[in-house]
Amino acid sequence: MSDGAPFIRPSARLIVLDQAGRILLFKVDGSSIFDPADPRGDEQARIFWITPGGGLEPGEIFEDAARRELVEETGLADAIIGPCIFDRDKLLRHQNRDILFRERYFCAYALTDVIDLSDMGEAERAFHIDQRWWSRDELIASGELFFPEELPRLMDEAKRLLGGSTER
Repeated sequence: MSDGAPFIRPSARLIVLDQAGRILLFKVDGSSIFDPADPRGDEQARIFWITPGGGLEPGEIFEDAARRELVEETGLADAIIGPCIFDRDKLLRHQNRDILFRERYFCAYALTDVIDLSDMGEAERAFHIDQRWWSRDELIASGELFFPEELPRLMDEAKRLLGGSTER
């Protein structure tokens, strides 16, 4: 159980699509993260896939954080960042502390599918297991756990907003 009000962490996350219309996701070890709303309690999955992104730095706006996080975590400096397509507040518990992630998800189009993790921070490296590009059909058919759960719909919205420059 947590004591007191949650720490609020504004976060920018990205729905990054490549030229084939696949989404980039990171496989992470979330064994230190607990979702108090998950009815499975201690039986929650601890390994799952998430989008690139992270917390805002002091004085930073969401759009700038999205660009910075994308470059730091993927090396995709030439990616085209589109508008915010999804907002959510997600309460998680980490080391007995409640954190309210106030997330904005931006769509992005990668001109290459080559990822460079060399600028990824130590905090991200501690959780990072793997990364890969997923097609929409692979996401739906997979038995893996993905967050946010709305990823197939968000991929469709990102493709629409990015002008159809990606294939399905």
